[in-house]
Order: sequence, then C-alpha cells, then structure tokens
Amino acid sequence: MSNYGIDWKNVDLKDGYTRDQNFLENYTFADLIMEAEHNLREEDRTPAKILAHAKEQIDNRRAEALDILSDNIENIAAYIESQREL
Repeated sequence: MSNYGIDWKNVDLKDGYTRDQNFLENYTFADLIMEAEHNLREEDRTPAKILAHAKEQIDNRRAEALDILSDNIENIAAYIESQREL
C-alpha cells in the first residue's frame, strides 16, 4: 500500500490525516471487473475463476492489512492510552 509520505511500518497516529487512512485497501466491483478483463484470459472469465481471483485479491489485501496492524500495534495501544489520559 502506498500513500505518499506515510511510513506504514511506523504510522504517526497523532496526525489526523494519517490516522484517517485505510490500512485495509478498498476493493470495488469496478476493481474486480477491470482485473478480470485485463488479467484473466477470455476462456478463464468464468464465475468460478472470477471468484477465485477475487478471493486471492481479498486474501492479499487482508494479509497486507494484518502486516500493517502488527507493525503498528504498539503505536495504536499507546495512542489509545494517551487519549484516555486527556
């Protein structure tokens, strides 16, 4: 995932813009349709293969989100604690 200027291994949760960023990448019907049209051979554009492709993309996004979450869990806990102290 690449948002300009964000260190995804050490997210600055004090910054409102950064705090509002998605760490789980969106996946739209338009994304899936475009990927199927461009990445699957015509004979592979069956419901089963499109679904398999979508599941793979969702699994990849989930894995990436969990990596980002793991990298930042200490920051998240510290931020929550700092807000409690206010």
